[in-house]
Order: sequence, then structure tokens, then C-alpha cells
Amino acid sequence: MYKIKADTARNVMYISLKGFLNETDVKEAVLQIRRTADSLRPGFVIVNDISEFSPASPRVADEISKVQAYVNQKGCKKTIRVVGNVLSKHQVRRCQEAVRAEYEVIEVTTPEEAEKYLKQMSFEKPNPKTSA
Repeated sequence: MYKIKADTARNVMYISLKGFLNETDVKEAVLQIRRTADSLRPGFVIVNDISEFSPASPRVADEISKVQAYVNQKGCKKTIRVVGNVLSKHQVRRCQEAVRAEYEVIEVTTPEEAEKYLKQMSFEKPNPKTSA
């Protein structure tokens, strides 16, 4: 199962992967991730919850690598990865390294920690009266 949504005001994409994804599922998810990335501005952040994701087949992992390369090209600045399953965590990390994605990755253990981290980031435009 997967869910993808965007918070365009904060320039954030939320991805949740749970259980085992087959090739059809991952192709649909990749298409939705690409469309969502296209709707965001360069410098966007991804919150990727893989805490309940099962390790993927090599073909599914290949699709994950391709979409990581795509979001990197579209200007992803940072990914906050909610991790649980050690094998899935390492598989997603290897996919990212394979495509030499340049975005920073922060690993947390709960969605609440991811939101807390997002709140620490500045999404507001600077006030010209208070900016030096």
C-alpha cells in the first residue's frame, strides 16, 4: 500500500509505503510521485514513511532508484525518512546511493518526529521589515 500527498504551501511531499509493493503498485506510486514532484517548487522536502515497508524485489527496488533520481533532478533538497524495518531502510538507502542523489537525508523513527523536524525548518517568507 502507498499514499502520496503534497503540502504545496510548505513545499513538502508526503510518501507512505506499507507492506509489500508489487511491480504494478510501485509503477503507479512512481507515476504519482513524479506528478507530485512536478507540482512542487525546487527545494522541496520529502517526508518518506517506510517504517512498515517490507523489503522489495529487485525490479521494485529499480523503480525506487529511478524515482529517487527523478526527485533529485526536480530539486528535492531534503528527505526526512521515517524508518522501522532495518532491511527496508538499507534497501532504500542503497537505491539512493546508486543514483547518487544529492539531497540530504534525515532519519527519524516516528511520523511525529518528522513533523517536529519540519516545524524547525523555516517555511515562512522572510519579513522585509525584520530581515537585515
